[in-house]
Amino acid sequence: MAMETEEPALATLARTDVVSLDRRMGPFFDAADALACGPLWISPNEMCEVRIGGRRVAMSLCHLKMLACLLEARGRVVSREELYRASGAADLPEGSRRVDVHVTRIRQSLGILGRYLVAVRRRGYRLDTAALARLA
Repeated sequence: MAMETEEPALATLARTDVVSLDRRMGPFFDAADALACGPLWISPNEMCEVRIGGRRVAMSLCHLKMLACLLEARGRVVSREELYRASGAADLPEGSRRVDVHVTRIRQSLGILGRYLVAVRRRGYRLDTAALARLA
């Protein structure tokens, strides 16, 4: 059975479909602030990088912080205002589409995994961590 050969943390992640905050993801994943879910790994402050399946993904710091905010929310909806503040900016101007533009660029950076960043009408965005966890 495939589960028996996997690392215990990955087996638990696949079995329970939760976000893994396990920091034992390999030799180059030593950041103390690392967040991981399935093939997605983020170090928002210490290393300031995103990796998918171990491969580094080019992403601006603003987008990295927004993605980290979504991952930390563990599948819950994050409002546009909260995402904007997570990027380090001040308050979001009324009626602004800035967050939507940023999310589009984050999706592009994530490639095929971008489809797991879901818009929730009139509420904000969420990262489908349960589906991402199944990809591990």
